Amino acid sequence: MSERKLEPQDVPGTFLNLSLLNLGSSDSSLRAAAYKLLSSVKDTFKLNIAFHLDCSHDMCIPVNCTDFVLSVSSQLARNEPHLTLEFLSEVVARFQSYSPALKQHCLAYVSPWLSNLSRFAVRRDSPSEQDKVRDT
Repeated sequence: MSERKLEPQDVPGTFLNLSLLNLGSSDSSLRAAAYKLLSSVKDTFKLNIAFHLDCSHDMCIPVNCTDFVLSVSSQLARNEPHLTLEFLSEVVARFQSYSPALKQHCLAYVSPWLSNLSRFAVRRDSPSEQDKVRDT
């Protein structure tokens, strides 16, 4: 597998995948870091998530926060559909490296984004956008 080149426009999708994926980790410090990353991505890229993501120093993220992750992912897929291709490209590029448990977790939070693909399949985009759709 060739290494995917990270472009500036890929940053939100890459960070979203990192945060949503690692919220499913069994490691509590990794879950806390993933939550902080999600909060930073939301603020930096002005993403429309209904939750107020508050980060405090002594924060504890429960081991099973699947409902929270699915809710955030669903809101983002609905409110930020322009991120679909970069987000799904990142997921596909990294999926084989995930543990079986994280693969299952990943498939759950990716599912809300799949319906957005039809937006890109029927539009008349520039050749570079069409290449991105094909590559995804």
